[in-house]
This record gives sequence, C-alpha cells and structure tokens, in this order.
Amino acid sequence: LLRLLPNHPYVLKALSFGLIGQRDYDVALPVLEQAIRQNAKDPELYNNLGICLAAVLRWDEAVDCFDRALALDGNDPEVWKNKGEAFCHMNRWGEAVPFLLKAIELHPGDFDAAIHTLAQALANSGRREEAFVCYSALLEDAPDNPCYLGNLIFAGLATCRWDGLTEAVQRLRVLTGDFERVGIAPLNALAIPGLSAAELRRIAEVYSREEIPPYFLNAPSFVSRRGNADGGRSRLRIGYLSYDLVKDHPVAHVIPRVIELHDRIRVEIFVYSMGPDDGSTIRQRVAGACEHFVDIGSLGVESSAARIAQDDIDI
Repeated sequence: LLRLLPNHPYVLKALSFGLIGQRDYDVALPVLEQAIRQNAKDPELYNNLGICLAAVLRWDEAVDCFDRALALDGNDPEVWKNKGEAFCHMNRWGEAVPFLLKAIELHPGDFDAAIHTLAQALANSGRREEAFVCYSALLEDAPDNPCYLGNLIFAGLATCRWDGLTEAVQRLRVLTGDFERVGIAPLNALAIPGLSAAELRRIAEVYSREEIPPYFLNAPSFVSRRGNADGGRSRLRIGYLSYDLVKDHPVAHVIPRVIELHDRIRVEIFVYSMGPDDGSTIRQRVAGACEHFVDIGSLGVESSAARIAQDDIDI
C-alpha cells in the first residue's frame, strides 16, 4: 500500500501496529516518526511511539510520548497503563500507582494488565498487603495464569503467608510445564523454598528469552579501549554499578567500606548509580569514597553502556 500511497498516515499507522505485534520495535520507530509528521494530532501514534521507545528502554522519551497522547485524549486507559508501566520500569514504583489506578478507573471492565502492573508497583513500594490482595483477585479470575500464581506466591512469602506454599509451588510447576514457560522472575524464584539449581537456571533462561527484547540480546557489545593493556595508564579501573546506593538497602550498608579499602595506588574507582538521589549520608559517603561518582539514573541502557565503555573500565 505504501508503494501506491507513499507517506499515507493511516497505512503507516497500520504498519506500526503490525511491527509492534511482531516486536520489531527498532523497525517501527522510524515508521511512527514518519506517520507523526503526516498526522501530528493522532494520539494513537504517540502511544505507539511510546510503546516502541519503552521496548528499547528509552523510558524518559516514552513517558513524554504518553503525555503527548494524553494531551490529545485523556480518557484512553491503555495510555495511562503504559505510562504507569514506564514508571515501574524506571523503578519509580510509587509514582506509577496513580497512573495505573486512573487506567483501571477508565477501563470499562476488569483491566487485568493494569491491575497486574499495579500489584507490582504496590509490592515494590512497600505496600505488600495491597499487592497480595491484587494478585489474589487476579488469580481468582484466571486460576491457570502462571504469572499471577508466581507473583502471588512471592507476595505471600513477603507477607509471611506460609499455608499451602508447597502445593502452590507444585501447581506453578504444572502450569509452566516444569518452568519451561514464564511464571516467576528469576530473583523472586530464589526466595521460594524447594526449587532445585536446575529449576532456577531454567527459570532464568526462559525469562531472559521471553522478557528481554531481542533488540538488546542481539546488540553488538561496546568495546573498551583497554588503555591499561597497552601501557596507557598504570592503575586498574574498577567500576561498581548499582541501583541500591540508598540508605535502606543492604548494598548501601556494605559497599562504602569496600570502596574505602581499595589501594588507590593500584586501582581507580568508578561508581555508577542508577537509583534516585535520596540525599542520604550513605550515598554521600559512597560518592566521597570513590574518585568518580556517575549518576546514570536518567540515562537509557545504551547511553549507560556507552558511558561505561568511554570510561575504559577494566572490571
């Protein structure tokens, strides 16, 4: 159709839906940008562009697109949900909650996708009892959904609900075909008693294959200059990368002393912080203990990787 009708906005829009459906996000991006140039008043185009940008982890740009879509049509529950999901992926869990509640409010029926994301936001912002209620309601409506069951098991562990745990884990095995399908995130699975090392590995492999965009799994590696290898510098460069350099996380309590004890004659320390600046004394201590404290919280994955490669980190 585009050969017959070049730059036709509705054909471009239809093509974008097809590409998104096939997860060809990097191909869909220029199609959507072209479509928006032809029809800048279509909120669905901005929503689709936001979906693509989110899929390649350009979260801030995605949120901007969702805001532009909402400015044109503030009653689309799908856009509110997508905006909430973007905030979740940026680990801004508490900020995501009102957007997800708005999506659920506007949706004509049960909005399971938004409720599921809301449960995740509640759980990760410390509102675990509310998260358990959400997961329970979701599983009641869809008892054969392995993701709902896996998240309910983890929420139950977080709220000290032990009754029926063994039976629930066995049910999860059945629903996922012995974990050949996604049912729980790998880090959450580590908390579940009774899972073997082989099962944990299978959970991680399946999760990475199904949940991480091929755009990143197949991306070329950034190559470091490796200045130390050719004698360009005398000290080893060590980089620490963490979201958790904040006062209430175990990493923040353990890592400052580790950094302080490095031999600065032999090593040069870089710290890359992905998390928010909470103004805590621990974060300030980490920043003071290293030679290079780099806040990459607002950068996307590719920009963060490029910055680390630019710094020529050895470890």
